Amino acid sequence: MFQEKHSKLLSAIISIGLLSFLGIVVETSLNITFPQLTKYFSIPINQVQWLTTGYMLVSTSLIPLGSFFLKRFRVVTLFRVSCLSFLVGTLIASFSNSFNLVLLGRLCQGIADGIALPLMFAVILHKVPKEKVGTFMGIGSLVIALAPAVGPIYGGIIQDTLNWHFLFIILIPMIIVTWLLGELSIEQSSPIHYVPFDVRGGICLTIFLSTALMFIVNLTANSSSLKFNLILLGTVFFSGLLFLLNEKK
Repeated sequence: MFQEKHSKLLSAIISIGLLSFLGIVVETSLNITFPQLTKYFSIPINQVQWLTTGYMLVSTSLIPLGSFFLKRFRVVTLFRVSCLSFLVGTLIASFSNSFNLVLLGRLCQGIADGIALPLMFAVILHKVPKEKVGTFMGIGSLVIALAPAVGPIYGGIIQDTLNWHFLFIILIPMIIVTWLLGELSIEQSSPIHYVPFDVRGGICLTIFLSTALMFIVNLTANSSSLKFNLILLGTVFFSGLLFLLNEKK
């Protein structure tokens, strides 16, 4: 009985972790195909970079909301939303020839990763026995840590043998298998209760994280004007201050 429960829990953690794994694989493999994408869409490299920047903006904004989501919604519901968002985003990016549609697909994938990453660690902390938390944390972290190593290799192989669409097409069966694995293994043990959403805090935090990321990207890429970067920096400090003041109330 214990062995069966242990196996289901491990499968649940791996299935959720695989969504984050696939998201990071696409993130790192896309960087390899940037030159190909600039030629395909006939756009500058700083515009193509929004395929990764936009993804990071969305996922970074959602990750801090993980605790709220877990209190309001069932784990399996969050997993289904994450899988559906990832699958829809992948399908859009796989079969579109418009940069805007590919960007839309990447934003959908960002939603999936922003939900899946905190969900995996929450499942570990809430469902795994205390004496096994370290082991399961290691397994979950290993699944995610492998992605940056796999991504560039995957991107390089696709670029040399196929076209960039296959970066996404190959993921489709993997997402479906991951979804099925999660449906068979994820169980709900903690009760669901209504928790009001802190709208002001959520907005301030989202603005803070988004503008901070945009500022860092612009600074490292040496893009955008000095005036725009200063506006971003001011927004970062102002939104961060508002968030801290809101949390002290």
